Amino acid sequence: MFESMNERKRQRQEEREQRIREEKNRLLSLSEKELLVEILFELKRIENGIDDVERSIRIHSN
Repeated sequence: MFESMNERKRQRQEEREQRIREEKNRLLSLSEKELLVEILFELKRIENGIDDVERSIRIHSN
């Protein structure tokens, strides 16, 4: 049982590392302008996530 759990954990880790390598290669292939646009989109996504957390905190603190 533990062996299969460890195997699944190892497999998920390998898949995660593969996705990271693929994303890194994708970003490295972008021009500076494309990379800046990607950064702005990612910052906007983070900002929206923070807004969601702030709303949740306000709802649950009342």
